[in-house]
Amino acid sequence: MGIVAMQAVLFVAVLALPLAAGLLLIWLGPLWAAERHSGDGRYWTVPKLEKTNASR
Repeated sequence: MGIVAMQAVLFVAVLALPLAAGLLLIWLGPLWAAERHSGDGRYWTVPKLEKTNASR
């Protein structure tokens, strides 16, 4: 692999880092916000099972 090719690969990799970070933030942002506002530290709230007469 020549010097120019290695420089091109490095240039593309450096340009891709902010793009990848932005996409990761867009992807994980809603999950992080949901976790912050859920109150119990979980991403999703699982409905609690109600005890009924059939389960006795």
